[in-house]
Amino acid sequence: MINKCIHLEELLESEVSVIKQNIEEWKEFKHIKNDEKAYRSYIKNYGEWMREQYCGLICKDRHDCKLAKKYLTD
Repeated sequence: MINKCIHLEELLESEVSVIKQNIEEWKEFKHIKNDEKAYRSYIKNYGEWMREQYCGLICKDRHDCKLAKKYLTD
């Protein structure tokens, strides 16, 4: 059983990719002009959801990972 994330780099790369694809729309939707504030806001609102998606659905080691167990669906 894996007790720590061994795919952290891939997780972060996927999160950055999602944020980059959506940040301009997020800034407009939330009326945020500053990029840094927009990134923080996006992560605050969607960071856990992005981890859930990656760890529960994408990670190749999700079935052997103690951390991912809470994100797995039946």
